Amino acid sequence: MPNYVKFKRDKVDICNICLQKRQLTWDHIPPKGGVEFTEVEQWNIMQHMVEKNTKHIPSQNGVKYRTLCQECNNSLLGAQYDPVINSFAEDVGQYLKSSLIIPEVIRFKTKPVKIVKAVLGHLLAAKGELSFSNQDVAFREYVLDHDMKVPRGYKVFYWVYPFNNIRIMQNFSMMKVKGSESGRHGMFSLLKYLPIAYLVTDLEYYEGLDELTQYCINAPDTEMEIPIRLNDLKNQVWPEVDDYNVLLTGDDIGVFAKPKIRMIKQR
Repeated sequence: MPNYVKFKRDKVDICNICLQKRQLTWDHIPPKGGVEFTEVEQWNIMQHMVEKNTKHIPSQNGVKYRTLCQECNNSLLGAQYDPVINSFAEDVGQYLKSSLIIPEVIRFKTKPVKIVKAVLGHLLAAKGELSFSNQDVAFREYVLDHDMKVPRGYKVFYWVYPFNNIRIMQNFSMMKVKGSESGRHGMFSLLKYLPIAYLVTDLEYYEGLDELTQYCINAPDTEMEIPIRLNDLKNQVWPEVDDYNVLLTGDDIGVFAKPKIRMIKQR
């Protein structure tokens, strides 16, 4: 398995979202302005899952990809969608860190359309190689069109992710384990960082997770209350690593990153 993760292309190249040949900029995941990851150690996620003691790739300012033009990075994601997903992450994170007694379900008011567009936009950015899969073509159109409804046949699910690391996985196939559709394979992309994880799939349901896209029925600026369930916490490698699951993918599908551990010098 190759020991690499591709984070950038030429300084002037095709933008992963608008497909125009322009000066490319660095897109940060998670987006800047929300939960901050500074110095991190990064691995090819498949290599990290199956091998031990592999060499990491350092980064002084988080996980980032040079794959977006300035307009898509700053004017589109940065100005329109990232403030909403960042505010949502901050609100949930602050609640989890509070000393209050936390109920099984809490509700937060947010703009779900803009969160979904942010998730899909950053997943598009998180690819060193330009992709023209049916999924990516649909997601590009949705992110670029302010008023477009969620592409038919795709769902975004979410759950609490109380772990201080980042996991990004793209275009992999996984089997549905439980329920009426048990045994059916679906296509997935995954974005997990403190405090929420997002799972994009072509399946109608997945393991009882809450669906974010069901709230995307109105204009992007419409606020709605969505539930956050704290009574069904998943471990940090769920659902991609499971004794009862089968995962089909290539070698270079994403990134695992965690904050750099600093050694304390002894006097």
